[in-house]
Amino acid sequence: MKLFSLLTCCALAAAPACAGAGEAGARLEGVWMETAPLQGHPRGVMHFKDGKVRLENIFSSTPLELAYSIAGRSGEEFAVSFEHSRKVKRGNGRIVDSRDCMELRYHVEDGRPVLSEEVIELDGRGLLIWKEFLRREDFADGFESKLKRTLNASVPVPSAKED
Repeated sequence: MKLFSLLTCCALAAAPACAGAGEAGARLEGVWMETAPLQGHPRGVMHFKDGKVRLENIFSSTPLELAYSIAGRSGEEFAVSFEHSRKVKRGNGRIVDSRDCMELRYHVEDGRPVLSEEVIELDGRGLLIWKEFLRREDFADGFESKLKRTLNASVPVPSAKED
Protein backbone atom coordinates (compact mmCIF):
# COMPACT_ATOMS: atom_id res chain seq x y z
CA MET A 1 0.00 0.00 0.00
CA LYS A 2 2.87 2.36 0.77
CA LEU A 3 4.29 1.80 -2.69
CA PHE A 4 0.96 2.67 -4.30
CA SER A 5 0.73 5.86 -2.23
CA LEU A 6 4.27 6.83 -3.18
CA LEU A 7 3.58 6.29 -6.91
CA THR A 8 0.34 8.28 -6.67
CA CYS A 9 2.14 11.20 -4.99
CA CYS A 10 4.84 11.16 -7.68
CA ALA A 11 2.23 11.16 -10.45
CA LEU A 12 0.34 14.06 -8.85
CA ALA A 13 3.54 16.03 -8.37
CA ALA A 14 4.39 15.64 -12.07
CA ALA A 15 0.91 16.66 -13.26
CA PRO A 16 1.46 20.45 -13.03
CA ALA A 17 4.69 20.13 -15.05
CA CYS A 18 2.87 18.21 -17.78
CA ALA A 19 0.07 20.79 -17.84
CA GLY A 20 2.63 23.59 -18.14
CA ALA A 21 4.35 21.84 -21.04
CA GLY A 22 1.01 21.69 -22.85
CA GLU A 23 0.37 25.39 -22.23
CA ALA A 24 3.90 26.29 -23.36
CA GLY A 25 3.50 24.05 -26.41
CA ALA A 26 0.28 25.87 -27.27
CA ARG A 27 2.14 29.20 -27.17
CA LEU A 28 4.65 27.82 -29.69
CA GLU A 29 2.05 26.61 -32.20
CA GLY A 30 2.45 28.29 -35.57
CA VAL A 31 5.12 29.45 -37.99
CA TRP A 32 8.24 31.26 -36.75
CA MET A 33 10.61 33.09 -39.12
CA GLU A 34 14.25 34.07 -38.64
CA THR A 35 14.54 37.85 -38.31
CA ALA A 36 18.06 38.34 -39.70
CA PRO A 37 19.48 35.43 -41.75
CA LEU A 38 23.20 35.29 -42.43
CA GLN A 39 24.18 36.93 -45.68
CA GLY A 40 23.89 34.51 -48.58
CA HIS A 41 21.78 32.01 -46.61
CA PRO A 42 18.01 31.48 -46.88
CA ARG A 43 15.77 32.56 -44.00
CA GLY A 44 15.17 29.83 -41.40
CA VAL A 45 11.58 28.87 -40.69
CA MET A 46 10.15 26.70 -37.88
CA HIS A 47 6.64 25.18 -37.86
CA PHE A 48 5.53 24.10 -34.35
CA LYS A 49 2.57 21.74 -34.17
CA ASP A 50 1.50 18.83 -31.92
CA GLY A 51 4.81 18.49 -30.02
CA LYS A 52 6.92 18.49 -33.21
CA VAL A 53 8.88 21.17 -35.01
CA ARG A 54 9.43 21.22 -38.77
CA LEU A 55 12.66 23.02 -39.66
CA GLU A 56 13.32 24.67 -43.00
CA ASN A 57 16.83 26.00 -43.82
CA ILE A 58 18.15 25.55 -40.26
CA PHE A 59 20.28 22.38 -40.00
CA SER A 60 20.08 21.43 -43.68
CA SER A 61 18.54 22.51 -46.96
CA THR A 62 15.96 19.70 -46.74
CA PRO A 63 13.12 20.17 -44.21
CA LEU A 64 13.36 18.12 -41.00
CA GLU A 65 10.66 17.20 -38.51
CA LEU A 66 11.85 16.70 -34.93
CA ALA A 67 10.39 16.31 -31.46
CA TYR A 68 11.17 19.16 -29.07
CA SER A 69 11.26 19.47 -25.30
CA ILE A 70 10.26 22.32 -23.00
CA ALA A 71 11.95 23.10 -19.69
CA GLY A 72 12.61 25.87 -17.19
CA ARG A 73 9.25 27.59 -17.13
CA SER A 74 9.16 30.80 -15.11
CA GLY A 75 6.34 33.22 -15.83
CA GLU A 76 6.34 34.14 -19.51
CA GLU A 77 9.71 32.47 -20.24
CA PHE A 78 10.66 28.88 -20.97
CA ALA A 79 13.33 26.95 -22.85
CA VAL A 80 12.73 24.94 -26.03
CA SER A 81 15.33 22.47 -27.25
CA PHE A 82 15.74 19.86 -29.96
CA GLU A 83 18.55 17.98 -31.65
CA HIS A 84 19.26 16.33 -34.97
CA SER A 85 21.73 13.50 -35.62
CA ARG A 86 23.21 12.80 -39.03
CA LYS A 87 26.12 11.10 -40.78
CA VAL A 88 28.92 13.40 -41.97
CA LYS A 89 31.79 12.56 -44.28
CA ARG A 90 35.09 14.03 -43.03
CA GLY A 91 37.90 15.27 -45.26
CA ASN A 92 39.76 11.98 -44.81
CA GLY A 93 36.75 10.03 -46.13
CA ARG A 94 35.72 8.71 -42.71
CA ILE A 95 31.98 8.87 -41.95
CA VAL A 96 31.10 9.96 -38.41
CA ASP A 97 27.94 10.77 -36.44
CA SER A 98 27.28 14.48 -36.01
CA ARG A 99 24.75 16.04 -33.67
CA ASP A 100 23.22 19.49 -34.11
CA CYS A 101 21.44 20.98 -31.09
CA MET A 102 19.33 24.10 -30.77
CA GLU A 103 18.41 25.84 -27.51
CA LEU A 104 15.76 28.53 -27.77
CA ARG A 105 14.38 30.88 -25.13
CA TYR A 106 10.72 31.85 -25.47
CA HIS A 107 10.14 35.32 -24.05
CA VAL A 108 7.68 38.14 -24.59
CA GLU A 109 8.90 41.63 -25.40
CA ASP A 110 6.47 44.54 -25.73
CA GLY A 111 3.63 42.02 -26.11
CA ARG A 112 5.43 40.22 -28.96
CA PRO A 113 6.55 36.57 -28.44
CA VAL A 114 10.19 35.99 -29.42
CA LEU A 115 12.27 32.80 -29.77
CA SER A 116 15.96 33.56 -29.19
CA GLU A 117 18.67 30.97 -29.91
CA GLU A 118 21.12 30.86 -27.00
CA VAL A 119 24.79 30.00 -27.48
CA ILE A 120 27.77 30.05 -25.13
CA GLU A 121 30.72 32.10 -26.35
CA LEU A 122 34.00 30.85 -24.96
CA ASP A 123 35.80 34.20 -25.36
CA GLY A 124 34.68 35.22 -21.88
CA ARG A 125 31.33 36.77 -22.80
CA GLY A 126 29.33 33.66 -21.87
CA LEU A 127 25.65 33.47 -22.88
CA LEU A 128 24.80 35.22 -26.18
CA ILE A 129 21.86 35.29 -28.55
CA TRP A 130 22.73 33.98 -32.03
CA LYS A 131 19.46 34.03 -34.01
CA GLU A 132 15.96 35.24 -33.28
CA PHE A 133 12.58 34.14 -34.62
CA LEU A 134 9.22 35.90 -34.66
CA ARG A 135 5.79 34.54 -35.50
CA ARG A 136 4.86 35.04 -39.14
CA GLU A 137 2.04 37.42 -38.16
CA ASP A 138 4.41 39.57 -35.99
CA PHE A 139 7.37 39.39 -38.37
CA ALA A 140 9.71 42.39 -38.68
CA ASP A 141 12.79 41.97 -40.88
CA GLY A 142 16.00 42.71 -38.93
CA PHE A 143 14.26 42.71 -35.51
CA GLU A 144 16.57 42.48 -32.46
CA SER A 145 15.18 41.99 -28.97
CA LYS A 146 16.33 43.97 -25.94
CA LEU A 147 17.57 40.65 -24.53
CA LYS A 148 19.86 40.14 -27.54
CA ARG A 149 21.19 43.71 -27.45
CA THR A 150 21.90 43.45 -23.71
CA LEU A 151 23.58 40.03 -23.73
CA ASN A 152 25.58 40.58 -26.92
CA ALA A 153 26.92 43.96 -25.73
CA SER A 154 29.05 42.34 -23.02
CA VAL A 155 32.82 42.76 -23.44
CA PRO A 156 35.01 39.62 -23.49
CA VAL A 157 37.24 39.00 -20.50
CA PRO A 158 40.95 39.07 -21.40
CA SER A 159 42.29 35.51 -21.60
CA ALA A 160 45.86 36.49 -20.71
CA LYS A 161 47.34 38.91 -18.22
CA GLU A 162 48.90 41.97 -19.80
CA ASP A 163 52.00 43.62 -18.31
